[in-house]
Amino acid sequence: MKPFARFVALTVVLTIGVCSVASAQDNLDGPWAMKNANLMGQARSDEIPVIFGTGTGAQEAFRLDTLALGLERTPGWGGIAFDSSGNIYWKTNAGNNKLAKVDPDGNLLWVAKGSGGGDYVFGNQWNSTSPVVGQDRIYALGAGVGYTDGNSATPDASNRPVIAAFNKTTGALIWETFLPETGIHPFGWEANAQRTPLLYNGKIYVVGQLDTANASFNFNVYQLDAATGAIDWDTTGAPFFWFVSGPKFGTTAFAPNLFGAGIHGIFVNSSSGSGMDGVGEVFAIRVDTIAMTATEEWQADGGHVSRGHTIFNPANNRVYTHTFADYGNTCYSFDALTGVSYAARGPSGLDNHGFYDFGALSWDDNGIVAGGARGGMVTYTEDLMNPGNLLVDGYQYTDDECAPNWFGEFRVLGQLLMDKAGNSIAVGGTNSRVNEDAFDPFCPDAGPAPYPDKTARVVVMNLDASASVLGAEDGPAYIDDIEVLEGPDLDNLVSVFSEDFEAYTNGVIPGQGGWLNDSAPPSGDTPPVVADDPTGGGNGKILLIDANGNNSGWQGATIPLPTPATGDYRVIRWRQYREDLKDNLWIDSSPGASFSDSWLIEWDSSGTLSHKGFNDSDAVALIADQWQTVSIIYGGGTVVIDVDGVQSGAPDIDLDGNSLPYTITNVTFELEGTGVTDPENSVLNLPMVVYDTGINSQNGFTIRGGPVAGPDGKIYFFDTNSKELIALEPQFVKGDSNCDGVLTAADIVPFAAGLVSGEAGWTAANGGAPVCNFLSGNDMNNDNVVDGDDIQIMVQCLLP
Repeated sequence: MKPFARFVALTVVLTIGVCSVASAQDNLDGPWAMKNANLMGQARSDEIPVIFGTGTGAQEAFRLDTLALGLERTPGWGGIAFDSSGNIYWKTNAGNNKLAKVDPDGNLLWVAKGSGGGDYVFGNQWNSTSPVVGQDRIYALGAGVGYTDGNSATPDASNRPVIAAFNKTTGALIWETFLPETGIHPFGWEANAQRTPLLYNGKIYVVGQLDTANASFNFNVYQLDAATGAIDWDTTGAPFFWFVSGPKFGTTAFAPNLFGAGIHGIFVNSSSGSGMDGVGEVFAIRVDTIAMTATEEWQADGGHVSRGHTIFNPANNRVYTHTFADYGNTCYSFDALTGVSYAARGPSGLDNHGFYDFGALSWDDNGIVAGGARGGMVTYTEDLMNPGNLLVDGYQYTDDECAPNWFGEFRVLGQLLMDKAGNSIAVGGTNSRVNEDAFDPFCPDAGPAPYPDKTARVVVMNLDASASVLGAEDGPAYIDDIEVLEGPDLDNLVSVFSEDFEAYTNGVIPGQGGWLNDSAPPSGDTPPVVADDPTGGGNGKILLIDANGNNSGWQGATIPLPTPATGDYRVIRWRQYREDLKDNLWIDSSPGASFSDSWLIEWDSSGTLSHKGFNDSDAVALIADQWQTVSIIYGGGTVVIDVDGVQSGAPDIDLDGNSLPYTITNVTFELEGTGVTDPENSVLNLPMVVYDTGINSQNGFTIRGGPVAGPDGKIYFFDTNSKELIALEPQFVKGDSNCDGVLTAADIVPFAAGLVSGEAGWTAANGGAPVCNFLSGNDMNNDNVVDGDDIQIMVQCLLP
């Protein structure tokens, strides 16, 4: 073991303990004892040390050839689990279906054995469940038909699936239990349609799986005794029946005693095929350990997912899911007790979470962070000022022009850690785009694929490193000097309506001068206001419209005209200032403010204004951060847009649905809460570490089982192609005492502090939260002590 690794291991022993003493009721052992960390699916840990930081780099600590050991990588979306000593456990892939344990130095400790001494094989079908590491035993679930004693020569005669427990020290079989689901599915459980079991207070909970021909999800819930494997009770007499078409595998969230003492909650995420059909995507199961029953508590519409990952937050009794945008939103927050929910959509380009299993409860216990596309992550936060609303923030960590094609897809597992300064540290892995692919988007700078260097990366990123956002609160719109005119021609127009807001009181505009509220939550949960011109343009009072973030809805105001404009020529004119163009601004003049006849759209994706269409042939470009005069001119058979004298190149026809010229009955402005990522103008959350794995799986799941840091701080994952287990350690620069990645005179002060006052003095000299390791940066002669013997070597390294 390398010096710094021994130091970290010692630190882990002293800080979190590694003793595994048999308990009366077995529970999870350590901070990452199952997929997504814990029973609640929170995918975070403040016990795992952050040993990677800016300037550390990363290098391989070891590479274990699993095939040579008769093993395989993790299956599908199966995750790596650890015990509190940092030992690594995983279930293997299709055609292998075994369970193995490796120590933090990459030494195989055991492959799980049956009582006959052979490798234990978990059934004839592979699945993506992960091992569950208890303080006393290791538990794992099979699929398909289970084998007696894990021996493929002795399949269960009744085609039953199996769950088994093993000795943590030796891997020897302690018990196996066949789940009584005979006669329903003739060949046992189908491949990859199971959820990882749950361990709580000496009990194992299994959310079973059975499919019927009409795609309904018909399944049972089991409670087993963790010590013996005996089934305490199950629902085989009255199985659950849910009509879903989405995944029947992934991670469930467990909420102990949610509904009362001994009455727990289990939350499952799938898809019904629609977000508005009244059939749930998220289901709550009430597990009553006293009455020995499991019943449906509620189900609710939610997002479409490729695999389930529910996250329970006991701080506010919320259940979160991060999803595709197919059903309109990308994050859902459910009341765990009632199923009442609300949702939000992330910034465009980053809002695709359905393929991405990176989802973790944020450290403020008030929302989640989810991995997305284009080198980005999205945080969703409960709006404490406006309950029923989610605030959205986007983070992007690369300005690589190929990022939309490959770099940012967190299409694998990951985790959220906390460094010594309290920062949120994300460990994740990206996709790859190496091969030529006719369906892959074009890379503007590099040209069409292939891109040989675009292999998968492991990324360590400080989410608190930048205060910038990518559109979570897009710029408002300021409106002033509104006029509506009509007449026989453009030279003889008279005013029908005008408003400069000077006579109004600052504050909410609905109720003043005939203006009405036209807002819709969540973005328009408050009405627009009258305010003093904040631009310095000397405009006096203006109408301020400011949609609340990127979560749909709109903020707006409308005023009916005292007299509709019906002349041969009709003109609506106003002045506007947009801080940016990343929200849709809608303008309506239709009868009843209905957007039924004439309306305009200032479209966020194009930065243009057009009539009755998105960036149509009549579109005229807009400019942000500048007052502009906008007119829409009806007459002479056409509708012409004019922005500061620039007019439509191909005007629309001036006809409503009844073949009559448009009648102007009102003036309406609505600013929509939409989010568009603007990489060119964003401040990036630059990663602390980017490690090129060399793995290419062309838009596949390049990194398996992780990447996740274990209790020793090293990052572990499987190469999907070679099947090897890989561990990463920091690539420190010897003598880099200030952790900036280079050895310079700036390292002298912290080095001296370490000599005089030990690690505490060195830590203080680095601002209280160094990102590198004390021994690796200061122990120049590798004797595991920082003392006078290191001085001469340090001086020699600093000399030119």
